[in-house]
Amino acid sequence: MSLKHIILALLVALAWGCNFVAVKTAFVDIPPFLFLTIRFLACSLPLLAFVPRPKVSWKYLLGISMFQWIAHFSLLFVALYLGMPGGLASMVLQSQILFTLIFSSLWLKSRISPIQLLGVLVALVGIGLIGLQTGNSGNLIAFVLLIGSAATISVANVMYKKIGQVNMLSLVVWSSLIPPLPMFALSLYFEGWPEIVQSCTCISWSSIIAICYTSVVSTLFGLSAWAYLMSRNNPSHVVPFALLIPIFGIGSTAWFLGETLTTATIVACAIVMLGLCINQWFVLKKVLWNRSIAYLQFACNKLMHGLNSNHRWKDEAGPLA
Repeated sequence: MSLKHIILALLVALAWGCNFVAVKTAFVDIPPFLFLTIRFLACSLPLLAFVPRPKVSWKYLLGISMFQWIAHFSLLFVALYLGMPGGLASMVLQSQILFTLIFSSLWLKSRISPIQLLGVLVALVGIGLIGLQTGNSGNLIAFVLLIGSAATISVANVMYKKIGQVNMLSLVVWSSLIPPLPMFALSLYFEGWPEIVQSCTCISWSSIIAICYTSVVSTLFGLSAWAYLMSRNNPSHVVPFALLIPIFGIGSTAWFLGETLTTATIVACAIVMLGLCINQWFVLKKVLWNRSIAYLQFACNKLMHGLNSNHRWKDEAGPLA
């Protein structure tokens, strides 16, 4: 991964970590399936006339919509709605790393190096410690839903690599056009028409801001950027950056919701960072080395250009110089 891609992956992790605060805020007024219906309508309809259809087959378009939009977010949002703490949910979701590594090795024949495996294991130890610090997990059903959510997003991660280089904003917008109808049907069945009317008529500004954040920042920016990274890098190199989501998630809930960070949680976050650095060690070393060489060459060229210009000025000036 290039340095630009690493920075972009960090921004995506930050956006998704803060997304748990937005979701919890919106659930005060809006039930999960109705929230997802509004979210994907906001992601697709305003941009549909301006964004061309992506040059991918309907098989992948429907696959991304089914696995990432419908299955992943339905399972995740229901688990959060059932009372799963946001910090714990962000931790459990990182089991997608194991699923993605397995699916990549099976479908893409990607090679998992020992150093990558060591980095993931170290980071997962830190994530496990974070989970212990976030309190009770709610119930077993919510935990199982989160594991299923992690598995479905892993399938989508591999699909992005199979799709290759396409306009990812177009892919996100057009694939977001599919979920609203099934989401609204689920909302009608599980949440009921009276609750839908109540939610739409009594929605607060905080919930509106939360919907805008999840639609624009988390979905359009975050998922477009993530898909871009997955299509241009090995999935096993990109997915470990998702280990940072629990750190940003717990930090954002501490900042906006008043949750406190214990010393043990801070230590666990440091372990996650260590695991990520181990996983990306050879990539980071190569990037930093190449950048250092490039900057050194640039400085030497500037210096030589300055010396040559000075000599030419003296030659043209003659003895008076």
